[in-house]
Amino acid sequence: MAAQTQTAVVDEVRREVLRAHERLRAVRTQVLTQQDYVTAMSRRVSGAEASIRSLQAVQDPAARQTLGRDVALEMEEARSSGRRAYTIGLEVARDLQAVQSSLSQVKADLDGVDRSGATPQERSDLVALAARVDSMAWAVALTRPAATAVTESMLYAEDRARVVAEQALSSQAPAPADLRPDDLTPLNTDLARAAEVGSHLQVTSSDSLRTAEVATKHSELVSEAAHARMSMQQQRELPGEGPGLDSVGPQW
Repeated sequence: MAAQTQTAVVDEVRREVLRAHERLRAVRTQVLTQQDYVTAMSRRVSGAEASIRSLQAVQDPAARQTLGRDVALEMEEARSSGRRAYTIGLEVARDLQAVQSSLSQVKADLDGVDRSGATPQERSDLVALAARVDSMAWAVALTRPAATAVTESMLYAEDRARVVAEQALSSQAPAPADLRPDDLTPLNTDLARAAEVGSHLQVTSSDSLRTAEVATKHSELVSEAAHARMSMQQQRELPGEGPGLDSVGPQW
């Protein structure tokens, strides 16, 4: 394989890995922000539950209406946080899909390189780089199911919050009397699942980012070595004898 050919391949791999790395860094930030919104929604639901419990002991119609409005307000605030968490989840899913698609193409490009004329060092570099890309793709693949699960939970939670808010503001008397703490059980279940899976998502997204950092550094080293070999090849084409190409490789 000509040194120029390998250099072109590894340079493109380095650029794609770097882009994927940057995208995964953004995903990690989004995941943390999403969990902040899940927590905020949970707090609002807890506030609504407290108002509903108070409502059970109140008989005065005016006081009941006030508590009903309090419940509706808390649930609307909860919905706002839920919608934001859901939107972030969609963005995370889109970014992870894009990264996975990009890495699949990078791996295909590496596998498609003709190595019949490659030196041992060139073959070693390509094999090692492909392994790094594989590890990175695998880490992303493990992250996607957790991200999807959190997003689905927030979709359900936001809709359940909407139902409770509408019930609290219902004009049918006695509207608030129909509300019970148990009405929030399905909503709390969704939020608990989002928080639990979200913790796993934080771990997997961190693992993906660390794997991307390693792959990025590795691709940079391989690219530098490929450029050095290409330079030596060009020197050998000049009169005189230069050092062997096979002696130049990444300095791990």
